[in-house]
Amino acid sequence: MVHGKIPFLANKHFEVEVNRWSWRDGASWFMALFQWTRCRDHAGLELDLELAGLSFRAVIYDCRHWDYDKSTWETHQTSSSQAGNEAAVPNDD
Repeated sequence: MVHGKIPFLANKHFEVEVNRWSWRDGASWFMALFQWTRCRDHAGLELDLELAGLSFRAVIYDCRHWDYDKSTWETHQTSSSQAGNEAAVPNDD
């Protein structure tokens, strides 16, 4: 699998994966899936193709999470003591 950040598109990442499946693992003669999702966690484009056990998958997705209550992307506030670290996780206490 190859994955990474897309530098010219804010908050977008990609993944490309190629696999070979055996018939014992449930390989298909043919399968195709194209999906475009919006307004959900990691929304984006996905393409899956499988032909006689050879599988190809490509995904371009948003790395953010969707706030279903506010119908927008989640934002996380960080304090100055956490600068440079991952976004603060809210405490449920």
